[in-house]
Amino acid sequence: MMLDRRKRFLFCLAILVIAASVYTVYRRSPPYTFDPPCTYDLTYHLTATIELGGERYSSEVVHQRSRSRKWLSVMNSGGCPQTYGTALSFRLPDRRLILVGSEICSAASRELAGSLNDYYNADYATAMSQHRKIDLMPFCARISGPRLRDKDVYDGFLVNIADRPTWWGGFKFDSALPNSNQTIHLVSASIEAADIFPSDNLDEIAPELLKTAFEYDDWWNSPERVLSFQRRPRPYAYMAKPIWRLQSPPEPDQKTP
Repeated sequence: MMLDRRKRFLFCLAILVIAASVYTVYRRSPPYTFDPPCTYDLTYHLTATIELGGERYSSEVVHQRSRSRKWLSVMNSGGCPQTYGTALSFRLPDRRLILVGSEICSAASRELAGSLNDYYNADYATAMSQHRKIDLMPFCARISGPRLRDKDVYDGFLVNIADRPTWWGGFKFDSALPNSNQTIHLVSASIEAADIFPSDNLDEIAPELLKTAFEYDDWWNSPERVLSFQRRPRPYAYMAKPIWRLQSPPEPDQKTP
């Protein structure tokens, strides 16, 4: 009888240990590692530096490229969104905020894959295990864009007040910012492939931005495209209008208190 009780106890203990181990592995694995309908091809650490008004600002994110699993791709084509690491964010001393999408261009993806076969099969396992690094500047015009720039797509977005957004405007590198004679220059951008958790610093430097809805005419050309919908609580606390909808635009280079 005692032996049977001991066996049952050891069996239950073993089950608990196995369950705890599985839970620990699950918790420590990046999102979509064990998700039935979703997976991811690539995760990379992106670092970029911009120059504005003679000053340089740096930002970094970890971006995960998630997607539906092939067997469910038709029914779940848009159902595996990224939550963190979707945008580089640069907070300026006057509280303005610059957002730049973190999705890299296809030429850089091809270089990172290492071979055309891996690129076309979206196989970046080797790149991530080797922590492969590349400089984006020879491949991408605006991090996400190819060297031949699409003149109708913004390189990034300027938000007037990080702590209380009221308006936003799109910009292109080396062209005048909205309502300003200043320009932003992309100094450097590089990535390192690594199978790690996606992350960014928006919660630290601009938490109110995540409580903001951004009005737009073209979703693709607005901050809504680079900010996770799932991460932003509703109802929104702020509404930011595109600068061209303002009845009386602020003075150029106006310092908002």
